[in-house]
Amino acid sequence: TTFGHHVGDWEYVAVRLGHYYDEVLLRWTAKPIKVYVSAHSFGGAYGWDDDRVQKAMDTHPVVYSAWGSHGHWIDAGGHVYDEVCFIPGIGPCDDLVDECGEGTAWDTWNKMVPFEFDPVTRSGRGLQGNAWPTWMSEAFTEPGDFGDPSDPSCGAIYRWGNPEWGSVFGYYRLVDGPTGPISKGVMTSETLQ
Repeated sequence: TTFGHHVGDWEYVAVRLGHYYDEVLLRWTAKPIKVYVSAHSFGGAYGWDDDRVQKAMDTHPVVYSAWGSHGHWIDAGGHVYDEVCFIPGIGPCDDLVDECGEGTAWDTWNKMVPFEFDPVTRSGRGLQGNAWPTWMSEAFTEPGDFGDPSDPSCGAIYRWGNPEWGSVFGYYRLVDGPTGPISKGVMTSETLQ
C-alpha cells in the first residue's frame, strides 16, 4: 500500500530473566523465563519452555524477521497482521501478510548490550560498563543536547521517525514514527512477568 508508511520503527525481541538459586553452584543465577517478539503495533509473549519457541544451542530464541517488513515472528511462513481496504468500512479489502523464512542467521547474542531499567524512576543504567543510551529518552519532541544532531544515535527518539502526514479518507500517507523501547512497555510489561 502507498499509505501507512513510516520512517523508522522499533521492533524487538525481549527475553525476561528470572533469578533462581543454583544448588550445584551454591549461588543465585539468572535463567530465561519468557520471550516477547514484536510485530508492527502488537506482539506476543511466550513462556521459555513453550514448544513453539525454537532455540539455538538451547540458550537463544530463534526469531524470524519478515521479508521487506519489520515484524518479528516465532515461526516461518505467512502471518496476517492487518488488512487494507480501498474504501474504509466498505472494501474491497486485502490482507497484509508478513512472509518469513529461514534467511540468513544473525547471531544477535554477539551484539548484545545489557541494561537495567527501574520502572519506578523510569530510568536505567548500563551494565558491564555500558552507558545508558540517550535515545532511550521519552522526551519525544525535545531535540535535546545529546551530541551531533546529524547522528541519529545521539538524539531523542523522535529523530528515528517522522510525524503523521497526508490524510486521505482516514488513511495517512506517513504515520507517526516509533516511540521507543521504554514506551512500548518492554521494560515493564505484565505479559513478561
